[in-house]
Amino acid sequence: GTVELATSRQHTQRVSSPAAALSLRVYVYDMPSEFTTRNLQYRNTATIGLHRSIGSDNASYFAAGSLYAMEGALHEWLLDSPLRTLDAAEAHLFFVPIYLASLFMWPVVKFADEPYIGRESRENRRRSHQGAMLMLKALAHIRAVYPYWNASGGADHVWMMLHDEGPCFCPLAIRSSILLTHYGYWSAKPKPWGTYYDDNFLADRRFYARHLGDPDQPTPCFDRKKDLVISPWKIPDFWRDAFQRPASYDEAEMARQRKGLVFFAGDLGFRRLKGYSHDLRQRAYSLFCNPHTTARRNCTPFVYGCREELPQSCARWVPGVKITTHSHRYKDELREHTFCLAFPGDGWSSRVLDGLVHGCIPVIVQDESDMFFEGAFGASGMGFDYADFSVRIAEAQLHTLVDVLAAIPKKRVLQLRRVVMHVRDYFIYKDMYNPSKEHRARLLRLGRPKQDAFLLLALGLEAKARALGKLSERGSEWRSRNRALLRVDELHKGVRLASAHELPKG
Repeated sequence: GTVELATSRQHTQRVSSPAAALSLRVYVYDMPSEFTTRNLQYRNTATIGLHRSIGSDNASYFAAGSLYAMEGALHEWLLDSPLRTLDAAEAHLFFVPIYLASLFMWPVVKFADEPYIGRESRENRRRSHQGAMLMLKALAHIRAVYPYWNASGGADHVWMMLHDEGPCFCPLAIRSSILLTHYGYWSAKPKPWGTYYDDNFLADRRFYARHLGDPDQPTPCFDRKKDLVISPWKIPDFWRDAFQRPASYDEAEMARQRKGLVFFAGDLGFRRLKGYSHDLRQRAYSLFCNPHTTARRNCTPFVYGCREELPQSCARWVPGVKITTHSHRYKDELREHTFCLAFPGDGWSSRVLDGLVHGCIPVIVQDESDMFFEGAFGASGMGFDYADFSVRIAEAQLHTLVDVLAAIPKKRVLQLRRVVMHVRDYFIYKDMYNPSKEHRARLLRLGRPKQDAFLLLALGLEAKARALGKLSERGSEWRSRNRALLRVDELHKGVRLASAHELPKG
């Protein structure tokens, strides 16, 4: 018989998704519950792992349930999206939903005796290893039940691997697919940076050889040509206030001198193993701590003692530099500084997003790594990318931080800030599935109306499908459509874009 979709919530609300204008069509696999909803039963709190939860009054509300909650958010959005198709023949991409990092790897596998995938062959029971096994089990299912994987060798399939160093655990059998991740570590010689043994992808070399590749020549975690780094889920309460400030877009506000030069607040690794954040947060604090508020010492603490190779000298601090542990004024301090540091954490970190949302220019210190949606701006036809709204400093040059930032002319700072205010909407999710028409419409009106990360994600996926030859649009057609959809001309014409990206051909 014919399968028909229920009328989408977007349609009944008459609040269409900005992505409705795209040609892209996505087939969403209907996976058995062990890969998705069954994991919801094992939650130890109502919101764990979720972007949206149901209260005792049966009302839905957005929740900060997990760093990896985009698994559920994107699945739910696609199911209600105009991009979804039930006709695989017209699909350009195939989405495989698994609640992997948000629920299965933690808390389910970490705290439960079951499920144990690979019991018969005594496979590794640690959470990241079990996550890889769940992906292989999902692959076996779609290959056995559907013909679509074999038709393309998996190249047009989309999977999510959002954990700290998630894509480093991608099974070799799935490497042909498009990976959506928060961790864009593309080094040709990857090594584990996380400080949790459970997540060390080279700790069990036999497991790696069986499922992931050659442990002597590890597979690059992220492929810049086919994969995409997406921004993480942030509850609207985190960013709503910043987007309700109309003065943020005023020219006078753009030009306002910020109180501080550069800011970072967060875990500084004092109770971590060596190597956390590539040792960058620890080095930054040892060099740029405030000598007026810091008890200087000849070492930096870590979980097993104190590291004498990192004396806390504050030797390169100047007024306007603030590096500290967690701040109760975090959002205000982001707004009060010109630049905000973006270091890695255990794998990825959300600091680029945090800074952009609050009008602070990101300073990225993380080698061989793409940030959220890096490359997607150019691929979607915007004509600019990260060089136009951020600063990059090599890890080995961290000690030059103040010199580099102080040398940037005021005119260039203003140019960067203008683009920051133009692109920040593309890092947060406004267009979520939402039972409330009024709430959804209100979120879509915030900031630059109808511009958000779901739209850029959809355009990024459409560019991937185009690169696979799955879309036949002429280049002039999709570029013109995208520029109008993204309202590129709203960017102040006086801004000179440093990267001078060529628009992609095709």
